[in-house]
Amino acid sequence: MQDYDFTLSELGIVTGNIDPERAIEGLEPRDEAGSELNVTGDEMDNYISKPNAPSPQEEEIRYSDDPEYDEVVRTIQDLETLPSPPDKAKNAFAVTLFCIEVAFDSRSRDFLKYAFDLYPDRDYLILTQPHTVPESTLLQKFTLVDRKPNNTFNHVLYIIHRDSLLDTEIVVRRAVTDDIEDINSLTGALDNSKVINEDIYSSLVNPESKYQTYVAKIANTVTGVFVLSKGVNLNYYKSHFHIQDSILLPEHDTRGHTRMLHSVINPIFERDTRYFLKEILRLSGKTCLYFEIASQTVIPQIFNELISVRARRFPHFLKRKWDHERNIYPNEDENRDDMDGAERDYLDEEEAPFALCFATRRLLSEPKIVKNSRIVVIGSSDTGISFIEALLSISYLRFTNIILVSPGGLPHHHCEDQRDNLKAYSTSYTNEELKRLMLENRVQVINARMIDIERQEKKVILHDGAMVPYDTLILTMGLQDQTLNTLGYSSKGISPTPEGKEVVEGLLSIDDPFLYKHC
Repeated sequence: MQDYDFTLSELGIVTGNIDPERAIEGLEPRDEAGSELNVTGDEMDNYISKPNAPSPQEEEIRYSDDPEYDEVVRTIQDLETLPSPPDKAKNAFAVTLFCIEVAFDSRSRDFLKYAFDLYPDRDYLILTQPHTVPESTLLQKFTLVDRKPNNTFNHVLYIIHRDSLLDTEIVVRRAVTDDIEDINSLTGALDNSKVINEDIYSSLVNPESKYQTYVAKIANTVTGVFVLSKGVNLNYYKSHFHIQDSILLPEHDTRGHTRMLHSVINPIFERDTRYFLKEILRLSGKTCLYFEIASQTVIPQIFNELISVRARRFPHFLKRKWDHERNIYPNEDENRDDMDGAERDYLDEEEAPFALCFATRRLLSEPKIVKNSRIVVIGSSDTGISFIEALLSISYLRFTNIILVSPGGLPHHHCEDQRDNLKAYSTSYTNEELKRLMLENRVQVINARMIDIERQEKKVILHDGAMVPYDTLILTMGLQDQTLNTLGYSSKGISPTPEGKEVVEGLLSIDDPFLYKHC
């Protein structure tokens, strides 16, 4: 009975003045069958619940195993006044002023080594500058840090690691089986590392593989790995993409084309991407490099050095294929065993299921000029999208800060099937073409509506009160039907009825401006 009362008290079912010591004296340990067990005094602790023992939830919370970090976190009261981190956490220093005579601008990089020598315990050097200031020679070795979507800081951030100064020791060569372990250490953290490693292993051990692998190394460390095809289905590219508009194909040998299957580069050496690609083309004897981007493709770092090619459109109203052209334009490379994509039919009259980018030796010899100016485009009309596409297609410029503001984002974001759309938003782009442009990965898309412009401060005011700063503002809202608004009517279903407007039974316009006030 004493055991029963004590158990109920411990469970909180009953309350009372029960002496724990007296309860323990009468509490005999028993097995599952209820038989009494003979245990010693030390073993009795395993069967007794001590009331004063702290529970795991009551133990002191530790934010870090390092006592210095733990102490700093405990002193945080709000996110506005953050305490200074421990000295050992300070791993970067900054350039606040840099001036050099124009005649010696090309030697700006020489200062980096001595700057790191002044701070031997720091691994990173950072630098900020306004968006409108062009990149100097000093910044050609710095990596531009992508800004966050809600960032309104009026400077861009550059960063460089001290190991990037070792780029003069980089050697690019064909990979061998002894490099597999070092390659795995570079690709191991990637989501698609298994696929990459399988293709690399196959290209190294299988002499009949359609692919070949190259590595970039510093001493015994792999800083980059690239898997290329030995050939491409060039006829398919020509029939499905406008590559003739950007490449002088007669100047390139038929076997001088290759496709990049995988590309992995250590982020520290991201600014050496052009050097890697030029060396790969030289060693492989190729002059033109392609890269295909499907819906599930992980976009690599080399993407910024490539140029997008627009896909061709095919007439879908024909009742039969153009079979007669097969006899007029025979495929000379149709039987090549080492050709990548040999199974593709270049006369299938179907749009390619991927986007295509390319680079040539000549284009890789001309570094792109980086433009950090904030270009804000209002409206995802045909004009707005074609304007952005034109900017991104310039081979010698790289725009890093293009912002598209449009209600609902891009058209295919809120209407997967164009047949379900009440209005033909575009006569120049289909949903599939918009997806292949990959604007979500190349520009910042803001799902919002502009309500005002502050021209003095160069800011766009959005419907939720947010502000978007700009250096160049492009207004491409497109044409909208204003008949209903001009006649003084409002669409049925809008409540309350706008002032000065009338509602007619059965009258509805998808261009009614009052509809968007309820979004």
